[in-house]
Amino acid sequence: MSHPGGAEFLQPAAEIIAKMAAEAGAFGLVAPATRPERVKKLRNIIGDELAIISPGVGAQGGVASKAISAGADWVIVGRIICGAESPKKAVYEIVKEIDTELRGDS
Repeated sequence: MSHPGGAEFLQPAAEIIAKMAAEAGAFGLVAPATRPERVKKLRNIIGDELAIISPGVGAQGGVASKAISAGADWVIVGRIICGAESPKKAVYEIVKEIDTELRGDS
């Protein structure tokens, strides 16, 4: 979770929950885009069999490209698009950012 208590209260349990989800055959997990290192850690635990969706992009400080490169399959992007003067341009910029990160372009 991206709120301050997330690291203190949920982070210790997240790895246990990830292992349980993998063993139970869950579809996936939610991991914070605001903490790409946590996305990467959870991806290492669950492997490629489960999906990771990451909220917190934009308004909460998460960066879509960092979450994707850390192992997220999808990012949740809302306010940064809905609040944009041009939502279409905002989407384009996020897609471009992700593409640049995945290609390793600077």
